[in-house]
Amino acid sequence: MQIPSELPHPAKPTLMVVADTQSAKIFLLKDDELEEINSIFFEEERASDKEGGFGKKVGGQMQSFGNPPVVPGEEHVLKDHLLKELNEELFKRLQNNEFEEWCLVAPDYILKTIEEAMHSYLQKALIKKHAANLVNEHPLDIWERLK
Repeated sequence: MQIPSELPHPAKPTLMVVADTQSAKIFLLKDDELEEINSIFFEEERASDKEGGFGKKVGGQMQSFGNPPVVPGEEHVLKDHLLKELNEELFKRLQNNEFEEWCLVAPDYILKTIEEAMHSYLQKALIKKHAANLVNEHPLDIWERLK
């Protein structure tokens, strides 16, 4: 989509990454255009709703059957899945010279975690951070809030 004239136009190809604990959207701003180039989403892992319990007596002892697995939290999805995928995606695009700078928009409580998980070259190319959960906002509105 065309970046309106009243909004700033980046001088260099720039990525805008908008993330939360389960997803990230990657936008490329280049030549007066803003385009979504990838979307990463990991559904929250859920445990079984089966309950553990006891069965019949075998050899004088009660036999138990499985307890449901522990539900991994949002932090697990973020650290073990999303950050790894996002780092690989951005680093590949940086190596291919698809962008020179990037901006990160994420909730305050994970902003630093995301930044620190990125490759050192990506950390150096990060020019702007904004603490907000804007994953479901329109990309032009996000860009306006960034500048």
